[in-house]
Amino acid sequence: MVSETVRGQIPFGGQLPPKWAQSPVPSVRRFARRTDYSKVRGARVLLRLADELSFRVSRRGEVMQKGSLIAVVVALVVGLAACDGDSDNDSASNGQGQADASVADAGSDAAGDADTVSDTGDDAADTVSDTGSGQDSGGTDTDDPNADNDGDGAVASVDCDDDDPLRAPGFAEGCDAIDRDCDGTAVEPDTVSFFPAAGGDPIALTDQLASASLANPAELTLTEDGELRFCEGDFAVGVAAGSHTVTVTGDDQSTTTLEATGGTCPIDSDGDLSVRDMTLVGRDSNCLAVIRGHGPTLDVQDVTIRDHAVTGYGAAAISIGNETSASVERTTIEDVTQALFAKVAGGSTCVFDIDDLTISGQADKSEFWCGQGTTVRNVTLTDSIEGFEIWSNVTVDGVTITNNGSSASPAAELLTLRRAGSVTITNVVATDNVSDRTAFNLLANSTGDLTLSNAEFRNNTGAGILGLGAETVTVRDVVVANNASGVNQVINVFSDELASLSFHNLTVENNTSERAALYKGYQHSVTPTFTGANVFRNNASSGAAGALFWHLEDGATIDLSSVTFEGNSADDIGGAVRLSTSRFGNAVTLVGGTYRNNTSGADGGAVNAAGMNLTVQGGSYQGNTAAGQGGAIYSENLVAVDGGTFEDNTAAHGGAIQGKFQIPNATITVSNATFRRNTATTAGGVVDLFPSIATTSMGNVQFNACTFGTGNDANTPGDVHLSGSASPAHQTPPNGTGLCELGNSCSAQ
Repeated sequence: MVSETVRGQIPFGGQLPPKWAQSPVPSVRRFARRTDYSKVRGARVLLRLADELSFRVSRRGEVMQKGSLIAVVVALVVGLAACDGDSDNDSASNGQGQADASVADAGSDAAGDADTVSDTGDDAADTVSDTGSGQDSGGTDTDDPNADNDGDGAVASVDCDDDDPLRAPGFAEGCDAIDRDCDGTAVEPDTVSFFPAAGGDPIALTDQLASASLANPAELTLTEDGELRFCEGDFAVGVAAGSHTVTVTGDDQSTTTLEATGGTCPIDSDGDLSVRDMTLVGRDSNCLAVIRGHGPTLDVQDVTIRDHAVTGYGAAAISIGNETSASVERTTIEDVTQALFAKVAGGSTCVFDIDDLTISGQADKSEFWCGQGTTVRNVTLTDSIEGFEIWSNVTVDGVTITNNGSSASPAAELLTLRRAGSVTITNVVATDNVSDRTAFNLLANSTGDLTLSNAEFRNNTGAGILGLGAETVTVRDVVVANNASGVNQVINVFSDELASLSFHNLTVENNTSERAALYKGYQHSVTPTFTGANVFRNNASSGAAGALFWHLEDGATIDLSSVTFEGNSADDIGGAVRLSTSRFGNAVTLVGGTYRNNTSGADGGAVNAAGMNLTVQGGSYQGNTAAGQGGAIYSENLVAVDGGTFEDNTAAHGGAIQGKFQIPNATITVSNATFRRNTATTAGGVVDLFPSIATTSMGNVQFNACTFGTGNDANTPGDVHLSGSASPAHQTPPNGTGLCELGNSCSAQ
C-alpha cells in the first residue's frame, strides 16, 4: 500500500506537482518540502525516497523491509529505462526517467515532461501550445514575465494571479477574504476597518461595534483622512467625519447596511466626503439628514437610502451645504419625507450633479437653490406626493416621472422651476401622475432661457399639466397627450417678461380641460412662432377654445401655416382657436393653418376672433361646425379674407364665415377664396355679414376672384347674406341671392 502511494507521487521531472506536498504519507510531505527537485533527477530521487521512507517506516514500527522498498524502486527504474527512446516520435530521445509527451512536439523532453499538446517548449506538463519553458495549465504562455494573460493590465511578473482578471496590484479589495490588490492581505466579511490615507496598516474597528444595537448604536468619530470600509453586514452605527477627507464604503447595496437611531446620524461630514456601495436607513427623528455633506465636495455612488421620515427645514435623505459641489450617481431613495436638499442662503455657489437616481415614496419636494447650477440626468420619480423644486440654472436630461399621486391623495408640483436663470430640459417622460396643481411648472427668470425638447406628457391629471415661462421659450419635439386638466388649461404660457416663444413639432392630442389645450392669457403677450409639423387633435374644452387660446397685441400676425387643428371641440366659442386682444379695434392677421372637423358649441367652429380688426390670409377649413355663427370663422370687425379654401362647413348663420362689424362704413373684402358645400340652417350658406349695432351702416362689401362651388346652401336668403336694419352704402355684388348675380370676376362651379 505504501509503495503504491509512493509510486503515485514520484515526480518525473524537475518541478514539483501540486499533489506531492498533499500526500497522505507524512514522511512524503516532509520530504517534498525540503527537497530541491531541480537538482535531483531520475533514480537518485527514487533511491533517496526509498531510504527516507524505510527510515520513517521503521521508526513507526511498520512491517516492511528496506530491501522490499529498494526492490520497488528498482522495478520502477527498470520500467522507466525500458521506455527510454523516442516514444512520441519527435526526434528527441526520452532520457532516463522520462515520460515523453503523448503527442509529437519539438521540445527536448526533459525528464518528467508530460506534454499533452504539440509545442516547442521544454515544459513539465503543458496542456496548451506555447513557446515557454514553464508549466502552463490553461490560457496562454503564463511563464512569460511580460505576458498579461488575464487582461487586467498587470503583467505576470507583478500580478499575484495572472489567471484572475479580478486580482492585480492597485485593485480594490472586496469583502470576500481574497487578496485582490496583491498586497498580501484580504478583507473578511462582517468587519469594519479604517485605512488611513497616510498609509500604514488598516485599523480594525469591528470589536468597537460588537455591542452596538439599534437601541444603542455605535458612533465612529474619525480623526484623520482615509477610507472607512464596512464589509457585508448590518451595522448599527453612525459616522462623524468632521472636516476630514473621508470615503465611507460598503461591499454592495444589497449586503451592507448602516442604520442608526437614538440621536446618532448615519453619516455627517464638513469635509470632502464619498459614500459608496451600501444601504443607509435613517429612522432617527433627531437626524435631519441621512447623508449630510456640507464640505467642499460630496460624492454618492451606488447607494440606497430609505425610511427617513424626518420633517423640518433641511430634512432630507441627502443634504448639501452652501458651497458644496455634490454628485449623486446610481442611487435609490425610497420612502422618505424629502429626498434631496440644497436650499441654502443667498449667494450660494453650490453645484448639484445628479445621474441615475430613483426616488419613490417622497412626501415632500426636493429643493435646490444652487447658484452655480443643477444637473439632473437619468432620474426616475415614482409613487411620490411631490417632486423637485429648483431655484437655479438647471439642465434636466433623461427624467421619468410616473405614477405619482392619486385621486385620494393628489401630488402637488412634480417638477417646478422657479426663477431659474437658464433652463434646459430634454428627454423627459411624465405619465400617469395625479396633481392638484400645475404638475410641471417650468419658469425661468426675467432674463432666462427655457428650452424643452424630446419630452412626453401623457395620461396626467392636474389643475394644469405644463406651465412655460421665461424671456425666451423654445419647445421642440414635445408630445402632450391624454391629459385631463380639470379647471385650467393643459399647457399654460405665462410671464410678464416673455419676449420670444417658438414651437417646433409640437403634438397636443386627446386632452380635456376647462380652457384651451395651449393657453396664453391676457397679461403681457407675445406672438408665437410655429415651425415643422405641429398638430392639435381631438382636444376638448368645456369653455372656450378646444385647442389654442392666444392673446395678441395690436398689429400682431400669427402664422399657423405649419399647424393642423383636427377634431377639437369647445363647449363655448372657438372649436379649435380663440384669438383675443387687449383693446377693441386692434389689428390682427391670421395666416394659414389646416382646420378639419372642429366643433364649437357657440360661434366659430374653427376660429373665433372677437374684438379685433381681423384679416385672414389663406388656410384650409374643412368640415367645421358651429352651433351658432361661423362654421369656419367667426369675427367681429372682419376686414378681409384673402385666399383660403372653405369646404363642408356648417353653422346656423354663415356656413363658412360669420362677420360682424361695429365700425360705421366698414369695408369688407373677400378675395381669391374658394367656397364649396358650406351650409347654414338660417342664413348665409357661405357668408353672413351684419352690423352688431343696429344704427351702424355697412360700407363696401366686395368679393374679388372668388370661386363658389356647388352645394353652398342656406334656408334663406342665400349663399351671401347681408342682414341688419342698416343697409350697406355700397355693395358689390348687387343685393341678391343667386350665384350668377355675384359678378366681379367671381365664378360659380
